[in-house]
Amino acid sequence: MAGDENGNETFQIHDVLSNNREDPSQIAARKMDWQTLLARLTEREKAIVVYLLEGRTVADVAVAFKVSRSTMQQCKDRLVYLIQEFMGGDILTVIAQRPGWRNNLDAERELLACRYERRN
Repeated sequence: MAGDENGNETFQIHDVLSNNREDPSQIAARKMDWQTLLARLTEREKAIVVYLLEGRTVADVAVAFKVSRSTMQQCKDRLVYLIQEFMGGDILTVIAQRPGWRNNLDAERELLACRYERRN
């Protein structure tokens, strides 16, 4: 990684290929999706998302909103439905998958390593 005279970072191909982080375009797209979804949620549903991201429980949200845990659990169940409806039923599978370009890159590296071993 280098910089230009304006202080902007410039990347070389090896910087990108050797990077194990997620594709920035995927991150940006997911962020836009979440912003759109969050705009549609009720305050309770938003609180559930925030509390769970903070490692807290639905019971904690129920206490904060002064409602029963079962009421908040129903709200959480509705939230799960909304997320799956908005992002697709396979969203949990999709976010757990490794990007396809990473698999292709690893396969190419293995192929080159095998060729090297056969020659030596």
